[in-house]
Parts: sequence; structure tokens; C-alpha cells
Amino acid sequence: MSGGIGWIQKKGNSGISLIDAWQRRWFHLKGGSLCYYLDQLELHPKGRIDLKDVRAANVVRQTEYFDLETMTRTYHLRAETWDEAKAWCSTINLAKWECDQSRRSKDAEANHQIGITQPQPQQTNAPSAPQQSPQQQYSQGYNPSTQYESSNQPSYESSNQSQENTSQWEQQPSAPSLYPDLAGYNIYNNNK
Repeated sequence: MSGGIGWIQKKGNSGISLIDAWQRRWFHLKGGSLCYYLDQLELHPKGRIDLKDVRAANVVRQTEYFDLETMTRTYHLRAETWDEAKAWCSTINLAKWECDQSRRSKDAEANHQIGITQPQPQQTNAPSAPQQSPQQQYSQGYNPSTQYESSNQPSYESSNQSQENTSQWEQQPSAPSLYPDLAGYNIYNNNK
């Protein structure tokens, strides 16, 4: 093997035992594909393995056999020697990695051109709030001082004067602390 070109024996995959014998093929790693031909003079490949579909190329124990795993099948291949099998696996895995890096780079560039960015994790300095269901939050009224122990903001709970007579749907949180002029004003049932 020299630079991704050479003879490899490939086991057939037809399900018919006579055809599934080992067949000698000329392999050529070029671009993003590993192509195989009947001989060196062929212009059109007998088969083509796209590197984007390759999961890994691995030597089988310490033998001249190696497997090329793709998304749809596993190719069973045999080189002349164990060292040659290792060299093929290294070359294929490196070409696969380079193909993946190139594709990621092109995807990132395309996303950048159309304005798509990868989401970045948000970091906040706010204390973490105890987890409550929305029903619990609404039934208790909005009160930042009870949700955040370190918070010194005033509570803007709605008046208790008519809460016994209101339905469950009217018991909504009061205006949040972003609106201090609306202190005590329930934005859902217009009581003050």
C-alpha cells in the first residue's frame, strides 16, 4: 500500500457463498471516497465507500484482516500483511477525520454566512430558585422574596381581601418587581 492505493482482498456480501469468496480488488482512496476497481486500468469503480458514512477501520486482532464499518454494512478486507492492514486502517481513519473536519468547517462557514450561531450556555449570577411547578407559582402568587432567599426585593402579592371568592383561574401572580409603580396591583383581575 502506498498513500491509499493498492491491492486488497474484499469479501463479497451477496449472501451466496460462492460469490462471497475473497476477491482481489484495486483500492484507491481519493477525495472523500474509497473506491475499488477490478484492476488498476479500470476507469470506473466497481464500488465506492463514502468516507462520511465510515464509522471506523480496525485491524482484526493481530492479523492481515481488517474491517471497515459504515452506517449500512461492515466491509471485511484482507491486506498482504499485518503492517499493511494497520497502514490501511490508519490512512482510512485519518482521511475520515480530515473529511469530517472539512465538512464541519464548511457547515460552520455556511451557518455564519446565513447568521446561524451555535447556542452558548447562559451563565447567570442570580441565585438558583427552588423548582416549582407553574401551578404552585400561580397558586402562591408571585413573591420574589420567598423564591430567592438572598433577594431583598419587596413582595408584590395581590390583596387577600377577595381571594376566597375568586376562582382558581383568577389567582394569578402579581406584577413582578420590574414594575414597582404597580405594587399590590394584580394584573389579571384588576384588584388593588
